[in-house]
Amino acid sequence: MRLALLGETVELHGADGYGGPLYIGTCCFHRRDALCGKKYNGRFMNDWKSEIEHVMETNLQELEEQSKALACCTYEENTLWGKEVDNLLSISYNTSY
Repeated sequence: MRLALLGETVELHGADGYGGPLYIGTCCFHRRDALCGKKYNGRFMNDWKSEIEHVMETNLQELEEQSKALACCTYEENTLWGKEVDNLLSISYNTSY
């Protein structure tokens, strides 16, 4: 996959289901394990297909409830990831002034 950003071409190796980036935006890049909790492993190429089928089996009400839980501000509260991010944000804020 290739992206043209501000006149520069960026090649995203592995964006074809082999653990490449899934989400990129302005000053933003998320790795696969950050978005779906899976680390790259060359053996689970077809895992995405099975996950898509699983998602399609859930009904709209279940998806809505899951979305509400993710959208609330306390989703990462009292988790290791939440504590790490909180520390990083505190350090970043304190050192930026």
